[in-house]
Amino acid sequence: MFNLLGNAIKFTPAGGKVAVFIERINNHVQISISDTGIGIPPNIQDDIFSPFVQADSSNTRKYGVTGLGLFLVKQFVEMHNGKIWLESEGGKGSTFTFTIGNQEPIVGSET
Repeated sequence: MFNLLGNAIKFTPAGGKVAVFIERINNHVQISISDTGIGIPPNIQDDIFSPFVQADSSNTRKYGVTGLGLFLVKQFVEMHNGKIWLESEGGKGSTFTFTIGNQEPIVGSET
């Protein structure tokens, strides 16, 4: 969630908005991070969770990113039996939504 919030803030210009929505659906928690930022072009949306993919990979890009953040987010979400997806329109912002399954509490043993 930290990475998604950081990206939303980084790619949203001054005066824009970032919102977080949390909802419990059956045995899952669904969290959406929505922004009014630069958006993600349709031609890379299918690959945005792959390593080293960047919305702007030109050598004149405005934002310094490695292209690993969303790949790692996807890995962590899937480790928690969840899914992640993106809805975006260039110039109008993005919404990243992920689910995670209810996690069983870890019960410590007494010594």
